[in-house]
Amino acid sequence: MSATDVQDRAADEAALWVVRLASGDMSDEQIATFESWMEHGTNRLAFERERDLWQALDAGVVRPQGSVLRRLRPSPRVAAWTLLTALAATVVVLATGGSMLTRLQADYRTDPGEVRTFEMADGTSVMLDSDAAIAVHYDRDQRRIELLRGDAWFDVRHGDHRPFRVTAMGGTTQDVGTSFEVRRGAHDILVAVTQGAVQVTTGAHGEPLPVEKLGRVRYDEGGQITRIGDAAPAALAAWRRGIIAIDDMPMSDAIARVAKYRPGATFTLISMDRQPAVSAAFRIDRSDEALQTLADMAGAKLILLPGGVAILR
Repeated sequence: MSATDVQDRAADEAALWVVRLASGDMSDEQIATFESWMEHGTNRLAFERERDLWQALDAGVVRPQGSVLRRLRPSPRVAAWTLLTALAATVVVLATGGSMLTRLQADYRTDPGEVRTFEMADGTSVMLDSDAAIAVHYDRDQRRIELLRGDAWFDVRHGDHRPFRVTAMGGTTQDVGTSFEVRRGAHDILVAVTQGAVQVTTGAHGEPLPVEKLGRVRYDEGGQITRIGDAAPAALAAWRRGIIAIDDMPMSDAIARVAKYRPGATFTLISMDRQPAVSAAFRIDRSDEALQTLADMAGAKLILLPGGVAILR
């Protein structure tokens, strides 16, 4: 057996060991077998690579690299369906583990595919989009909400002397008598006002920037704020009405938007070069149908795996 074959076999076995360990359901005999297997240097390196790779996954859209792409192809040692099932099981378990810190910090959160309304102690209503989380920090001087993940829409209860603020990614959105949405992306924050007005402040933009009804702004991790134009009323936080609204989005962003409403992870193994921009409206409760539509538009095949995992290839 060549050195390459040895490394490939170690990688295949490592992926399966990651699944078994993540399940938390291993007998003493299996643990002993694993420890013996790890004594070989090639196996240990392969396991550490697989473990680090999957721990880096989250429940959004990702593009696997390296060994993942290799093992999605049939192997003479391990059948393709076994590897795909291992992939599905690993993502389901470890993606959940990757959000554990958010779960511990959150006072209110939603699961993927769930949209829910909560009432704060002051009577303010907050609606959380799919896979969202907030932490509540109320004291004598202020009412502060920290957006940890996802999208949240606030209908602020007034008559309280304490200012109401939403913080996320180093910026602050302060209520000025309103209802508004704050959406946390991977690298930026979107603020959209449905009623009244807000003031947005960041470290790089010290002066509060007023945003009025139907107005939208976006600020990035560096604190730079950009006005992105008013929106149609029906398009603001459309997810509150069970609609996934996609307006002239790149295909990759559209897939990511739909994917957040699915219970399992979504992988894209297709090139995004020269893909058309997407404008569409889908139902949240039919996210797989929406994903199939996007796959058709991209000329891709949609594969659904155990655990709700989807692959576009």
